[in-house]
Amino acid sequence: MIALLERRTVHSVVPPRVECELTALGVSLHEVIRSPVIWTEEHRRGISDARSAYDDRAEEQELLTVTR
Repeated sequence: MIALLERRTVHSVVPPRVECELTALGVSLHEVIRSPVIWTEEHRRGISDARSAYDDRAEEQELLTVTR
């Protein structure tokens, strides 16, 4: 699968050197996934807060269930 997305050129030198570049399919995939990555980066704090709130509610619910 990687070969469809990335082209590697290996140079027989010391030290070894490899050049990597995206294929046309790789570029098109990058365009598709870039938007959700940017959104996630911009909302990292809110995502973290929501996860913490969820975990806190789950923990409280578990405590209520155990004490009943």
